[in-house]
Formats: sequence, structure tokens, C-alpha cells
Amino acid sequence: MLLLRFKSTITSGITDREEKDYILDLVVSKGELALPPIQAYLEHEDEIRFPLIALSRLASPETCVGVVVGILEKIGIPGVRTIPKTLQLLQFLEEFTDRRIAERAVLLLEDADDDIRVAAATVLGQQNEDEQARIALLEALVNEEESIRLQNAIMEVLAQNQWHVKGYRKKVEAIAPDSYLVDRRGRVKRRGVTS
Repeated sequence: MLLLRFKSTITSGITDREEKDYILDLVVSKGELALPPIQAYLEHEDEIRFPLIALSRLASPETCVGVVVGILEKIGIPGVRTIPKTLQLLQFLEEFTDRRIAERAVLLLEDADDDIRVAAATVLGQQNEDEQARIALLEALVNEEESIRLQNAIMEVLAQNQWHVKGYRKKVEAIAPDSYLVDRRGRVKRRGVTS
């Protein structure tokens, strides 16, 4: 019942934040007993920022990933109502490395919403050169129908991680913005950055 307070916002921002922090502390004080209601809330509600914080304070990383990936699976291909929730869930997963994240995020690279595709690419960039993630990112990058915004996000992920473009080099070089290049080792780099 306490979790329902996270759904509403009081116009006095300081009071609202203080109350939500207080409720968060109360929920967390319940320990593992709070996990089932938190999970149920996350599955059914859209205002999930504070419940995600509670989840991260109470559960192991493996459990956090399992809960959030499970919710993303239930959401499926999001409609307009679930886009902000899906984005929050993906942003939460940026802090974790887990095979289940890569599997779900790869599917979301094909979502109709550009914001979700960009968030999925960002999450995939946190997955320690997962081969499935690398190939999915490269496939999206060289897709001629893909948005420039997603292509730029993917170039940045590839550059930050120094992932190679083996099998895609010519296509990547052909579409790479001026601010990026593919080096001799087949890795994307920002122009002017040495390593």
C-alpha cells in the first residue's frame, strides 16, 4: 500500500521528495518481505523510479536483473503508454552486466520507438563485448533505414568500448560520420582521440 504513494506527485516539490524518500526508507526497512510487492508494483505501474531504487537496495544484482528483464519481457513491444517505463527500465539496467540484458536489449533494437532503440544500444554497450550485442549493434548501424540518431549512438558505443567491426568494416566506413573512423585494427574511434 505504501508503494502507491510513488504514483502521485504533490506540487510542493520539496515535500513530495521528502515524503517519497521517507516511504522509500520504510519500504526498504521491511527487507526481503518488500520484494514481492515491489515486483508487483513495477509490473503494473508506470511511475517506477523509487521502486527501482528500493529494488536495487534490497536485491542482489542477479535478482534485480531478473526482475527488470522479466518486466521488459511482459511489456513486449511497447505502445505509447509503456515507452517511458521501458526507458526507465533500460536505464536502470545500464548499471549491470548480464547475458539476460543483452538478449532482451537486442530485441529492443528493433522497436518502433527511436528513444527505446537508442536506450537499448546504450545498454548493449555495457555488456562487455558480448558477441551477440556487437553483431546486433552492427546490423542496426548498417541498416540504411535506421535513424541517424541511433547510428550515432551506436558509433559512440563502439568507440567507447573499442569493439571491432569485423565483417562490417566497409559498410561502417561508408556510413561513419566525419567525427569517427575505423582504425587499422578494425575498431571504431573518435577522430583526434589516441589510445
